[in-house]
Amino acid sequence: MYKTSELSELENKLHIFLFYRTEYFQVISMLSVSRLAYLVSVLAATARSSIIVMNCNQGTQSQDVDNAIKDVAEVARVAAAALVSGKINGKDDVFAAAYDPLMYPLDRPGLALTLGAVATLGSSTTLNVQIYCRENHIRYHKDDPKSYWEDRDYYSRANGKMMPIGVARNSKDKPGVKGSYTTLGYKANDAYDTSGMAHIFLHPRRLSPPAGTDRDLRRYPDIVKDGLDGKHNKIEDIKPLAQTLLHELIHAVGGLGPPDPVNKKRDMAIHDGPSGSPKVYGWAACNARRTRNEKNNDIADCITFLAQAIYLQIQGKDTFWTTGEIDPKTLRPKQNP
Repeated sequence: MYKTSELSELENKLHIFLFYRTEYFQVISMLSVSRLAYLVSVLAATARSSIIVMNCNQGTQSQDVDNAIKDVAEVARVAAAALVSGKINGKDDVFAAAYDPLMYPLDRPGLALTLGAVATLGSSTTLNVQIYCRENHIRYHKDDPKSYWEDRDYYSRANGKMMPIGVARNSKDKPGVKGSYTTLGYKANDAYDTSGMAHIFLHPRRLSPPAGTDRDLRRYPDIVKDGLDGKHNKIEDIKPLAQTLLHELIHAVGGLGPPDPVNKKRDMAIHDGPSGSPKVYGWAACNARRTRNEKNNDIADCITFLAQAIYLQIQGKDTFWTTGEIDPKTLRPKQNP
């Protein structure tokens, strides 16, 4: 029987971490590695789902999204455990092959909490996620001189009033034209409070990839069980639906960062790249930043590919993603780093 105090200890630290990421080193230092590992496992075992799937009723969408949710939870759980232990298959070098090309040693505790939060969505971190397969909830708000698209499916927890949240400004096309995305609720005042809510839109091309898509689209567990397909040996070429969902859920659990001291705007704490810089997508882009001594622990795709590299131990064998590409026969890096 798990003690309420034990669950609360981790939940409180996850809550503090998610909403005040700048203080996460101080928070994490309160927990020993063994204690963190124990509490993550306890919370994972008792988590309740708080993910609601909306309007995903075309073809196999409902089952596909459900499978992706299950796979994300499993990948995040395995990755969080490896980040706590510093080992994959009980080995330091296999972990280093997945971790070192993307992250710094000091990033591990915060990353473990981030992926632990994804794995345990619904425990009591007060995060409720809705997943959409269509953008029926997005409407255009025209108001000179500002016009923008807004998410109109947020309702204040205080009184049930609609609380539209802006998504994209000065755009003729809906934001989903460019790809999948996440919006986050927040507290404007006591009457309008949608904090702890997140909406994720999944792009049609991720739900139903066009014929001839040159990617391995199989589910993560199937790739591990059955092995690589012989054509897609780069980690960037492995792209199941769960990868996109994991990326978006990492945005969601990261929450909003502190207000900008000048414009008071709050951006996502885990984003797609530093403000004013090109977006960062893909293992190679994350690896290039790491070689330039730039940090990746708050970039969603870098965390996603880290989790993917940790999880993809083909047929349970040691798999070395040091260069982002492996020899399918030896599971060693195809090119020497």
